[in-house]
Amino acid sequence: MTTTLAFALRAALPTDVEFEQFLYASTREDLRPLGPEVFDGLIGMQFRAQSMSIRLDHPRADRKIVLVDGAPVGRLVVDASAHHVELIDIALLPDYRNQGIGTSVLRSVLAQADRIGRVVGLHVEKQSRAVHLYERLGFAISGDAGMYLAMSRR
Repeated sequence: MTTTLAFALRAALPTDVEFEQFLYASTREDLRPLGPEVFDGLIGMQFRAQSMSIRLDHPRADRKIVLVDGAPVGRLVVDASAHHVELIDIALLPDYRNQGIGTSVLRSVLAQADRIGRVVGLHVEKQSRAVHLYERLGFAISGDAGMYLAMSRR
């Protein structure tokens, strides 16, 4: 039996940007073979593009930092400003993946959506292992967007 680490969420601060970029880099290990200079440059560019896209497309999104024992280990970005709740991003540092934290964070988002009677939607890369997690939590595929699947949970 595995025990899920206790986590807390706090609002993301401007000073969290460096951590968020480090976290983003940890999700793109597939690019490491390009070498450190190319990797760092590409990660910086992609992170800035992602951040700008979130600000433009979801100006009212709620950015949270996931904490374990007071230390930042992940982030959660959710936009509940429309008629549905959109899970924009959830990421954890490698040492904190597969320990139930992500599932617990997602369940908290789902519980909040249930309380306000809203559907939760998200997009996920087709090859991502997270697809199975989302299905276990009640999400169903609602569309195909090229590299990504649209999923929703009622």
